Amino acid sequence: MVNLQNLIIDRPQEGKFKVHRSSMTSKEIFELERERIFDRCWLYLGHESEVENSGDYRRRVVAGRPIFFSRDEDGHIGVFLNTAHTAGR
Repeated sequence: MVNLQNLIIDRPQEGKFKVHRSSMTSKEIFELERERIFDRCWLYLGHESEVENSGDYRRRVVAGRPIFFSRDEDGHIGVFLNTAHTAGR
């Protein structure tokens, strides 16, 4: 398990704040972020103007999950987990 305390230097009295570069590339840290942040809050997927017309859709990967949103015939927007791309997980 990664020791998170070794990744951050936060000494405001000295004017120092540093984050180790491995925190940006570590798969283990990404999984912790997904669990502790992305699984517990609302995430921005896109703006309604991106799907102006009925049948319009956009795809995104958010926190490692393939998601799409679309506008239906009544003008409502729906958001869906693209399970066709998660079957092998």
